[in-house]
Formats: sequence, C-alpha cells, structure tokens
Amino acid sequence: MLDGFFSLRCPDCGEKIKEEERYCPHCGIDLDAPIAPTERGPGDNENSPARQHFKAAQKGYEITTEAGLRDALINCDLALQYDPNFADAHNLRGLALDEMGRIEEAIAAYRKALQLNPDLGEARINLEDAEAELASQSVPEL
Repeated sequence: MLDGFFSLRCPDCGEKIKEEERYCPHCGIDLDAPIAPTERGPGDNENSPARQHFKAAQKGYEITTEAGLRDALINCDLALQYDPNFADAHNLRGLALDEMGRIEEAIAAYRKALQLNPDLGEARINLEDAEAELASQSVPEL
C-alpha cells in the first residue's frame, strides 16, 4: 500500500492512477506495456518519466517538511530507475538526504552526480558543503 503523500502517475499524461489499473482512465495508455527505450532517458526529455519524477521531487524538496523530503527522495529514486545517468536527480537526491541528516548518503549522491556530469557546479558546491559539515561533526569539542 502506498503512503498518503505519494501517488502513482501515468507515464504518458501525468494524471494520478490507481496501482491496480492496467489502462490509464485519462488517456487510455496501456500501463503494463514496456516503456519505449527513447522514454527511458536521458532526463532532458520534458515528457519522459524520469523528468516527471524529477519535477515532482523538486516540488517535494521545496516543501521542506519531513513528508516533502521523503516525497522528494522517492521521486528522485523513481527518476533514477528510468534514467540512472540523470545527474541532476542524483544531486537533488543528495540535497534531500542532506536535509534529512543523512550526510554520508548525500555525499555519495553528490559524487555520483559529479561522476556523471563533472560540470555540474551546484553538485560540486553541495559536495563541498556536505563534506565540511561531516568533518565538523567528527571533530570533538574541547
């Protein structure tokens, strides 16, 4: 059973759907059909499932509540299922993890984003900040 803060969406029209539906009641797409390879990435296709989940993750992250951050993390993970090389989704995943206090996991996500896109300056800044935060936590106070 899905949590109340998360809902499935049609990969074609983006409308909410029920888990047990085989066809989207809004656009009629066969939900059991495999996703065409062109829809699986990269995340720069505005209508791709990866991009749709990334947008939902951005909205969840902006809420900055525990539920919003969980929603952001779930949608980042879904985006990355469609496109594992989506550097921006790895970076946003890191931001959500960082806000949740899961700094080591955030650092891994930032590093993955930079591995995929070394020019992603935001991920580099986020990585430096997270590493500094982790280092400050490991220094004992006198």
